[in-house]
This record gives sequence, structure tokens and C-alpha cells, in this order.
Amino acid sequence: MPLFAGAILIEARRSTPLLHLEWIGSAGILRFAAVALLMRLALAEQTYGAVGLLTSGGLTNDQLRILFAIVIGAMALGIATAALTLHAERIRYQVMTAALIIALAAWLDAHATNLTRPGQLYFSQALIGFGTTLFIGPGLAFGFLRMLERGPEYFVSLIVLFSTTQNVGGLAGSALLGSYQVAATRAHAVALSQHLIAADPQVAARIQSGAVALSGIITDPAQNGAQGAGLLAQAMTGEASILAFNDTFMFVALLALATALYLFYLVLLDLWRQRRQIPVETHP
Repeated sequence: MPLFAGAILIEARRSTPLLHLEWIGSAGILRFAAVALLMRLALAEQTYGAVGLLTSGGLTNDQLRILFAIVIGAMALGIATAALTLHAERIRYQVMTAALIIALAAWLDAHATNLTRPGQLYFSQALIGFGTTLFIGPGLAFGFLRMLERGPEYFVSLIVLFSTTQNVGGLAGSALLGSYQVAATRAHAVALSQHLIAADPQVAARIQSGAVALSGIITDPAQNGAQGAGLLAQAMTGEASILAFNDTFMFVALLALATALYLFYLVLLDLWRQRRQIPVETHP
């Protein structure tokens, strides 16, 4: 943040600034930056959420190769779709569609269990990959069109703005989802532990089964029982983590859906202004 502030102070005092802060601070460009940032936050569902869910289940990178090969193919399809349908009047609808696709994919992932493996995530993660490239191309095209309205000297400002939203959004997305997932894990662990009562026959049977599994290694009955209880607590923590990932996926779905609804509101606002013959303000 101090470096950002220093850059702004330097550019604000230059007679021929490299960054046009008045253009970056205009309402339309700020809305464009907000949508780009929100979308990048939502896209952290794949890099943190899906990968975190699978690796928490003990999977390694080698076991995720097919999954990400499918994602790469979906991203290529998204690039082709964006290129074939790109038009100045359709940019908002493309970004809206990308947000809805990401919301659908995150909602599908929100039903994971401890048996979820890459095969169950092929479709949803392909949707994320498709939505990623369907958004990035039109999103950058919107900024490029706004830049052309002012002149080529605004090109650096556009690149800095868009790359900043994507870099900051990527870092903030992983941090936000990670913090949310940790907090949700603790909440679910507390809720699940309230049902682990020693007098419950099912709980006692689970502890006993864990002790029996370790009986060939640990001969002391007291130690054996403690280890059986520890295995049950470990299983409870794993279930709490999976439930927390599901909450994280649902949060991403709501975030992407809110972004799509915001874009839909802007479309309706444009239509209302056109009917009232009010100048339409540029926005994504």
C-alpha cells in the first residue's frame, strides 16, 4: 500500500504523467475495475478451493493432471467463444455470462464429500476454466475501447489498472478464501464435536474399531483406547475441513452471482436512461 501511494503521488505531480489518474478515477473505469476485481476473487475458487479440497484428501499433483488438462481445453474453448462472439455491444453480456458460469461451477462444487475425487470435478472445473477466458478477453476489450476514446497515451494506464486488479484480486482471493475456510473449519469442528459423546454407542464403536486397528502395534489397552479416540478426532477434523470447503464454494457462488446481478442492474439502468433520453455512462 505505501508503494501504491508513492506511485500515485509521483504521477500526480508530473506534468506529463504516465498514469492518468483522473481517467482511472472516473466512475465508469472504477466500475470496470470493481467488476474485474470481483471476478478475479471468484476465480480463486479453482486455484485455492478445488485444489485445496483435493490435496486435503491426500491427492498429489500427479493425480490432478487429467483434471487440469480438461481445464486447459475448456480455457481454449472459452478463448474461441469470446473471440467469435466479441462485439462492443455484447461485452457486458459476455462478462455476465462468465460470472453466471462461475457461480454455477462453484455451486456444483459445494456438494463435495470425503469421497470426492478429480473425476467428480471435471465438469465444474471445466466451467471455471471456460468462464475465466470468457471474462478476461471481453473485460480487457472493454477497457481497450474506453482507452481508444481518450487516445493511445492512456494505454499504459489501462494495462496497469487491469493487471493490478488481476494480481491483487488473485492474492486477495486466496487470502480471503483461505481465511474463510479456516474459520469455517473451526466452526464445523466445534459443531461436530458436540455430537461425539462417549456414551453414544456409535461413538464408542468407532473408538473401539480404531483401537482394534492399532492393536497389533500398541499393546497397552489405555494407550490403544487413546489412539482410537485420536483417530476419531482426526476423522472429525477432516469432515469439518470438507464442510468448510463447501461453505467456501457457496461463498464464491454467491459472490459471482452478485457480480452478474450488478451487471444486469447496469444493463437495466442503461435501458432506462435510453428511454428517458439520459446520456448513458460508460461502464462494463
